[in-house]
Amino acid sequence: MIAKFNAVAAEETRRVGARYVNITTVSRYAARNPKLTASDGLHPSPQMHGLWARLIYTTARPILGTRLH
Repeated sequence: MIAKFNAVAAEETRRVGARYVNITTVSRYAARNPKLTASDGLHPSPQMHGLWARLIYTTARPILGTRLH
């Protein structure tokens, strides 16, 4: 189900000329690392948000160039 959603999201993102960042792979680390999940055991922790931000930044940085500073 998630793979199908990601495929549709990626295609739609490409269709409108944007970049898709797949966070599913890194999100699955939470099953093996409780520090990636908040104390409720469901929501992402600040550490997980940091991993997502790095993935997004890696994609955005070359596109945005020096406009990030």
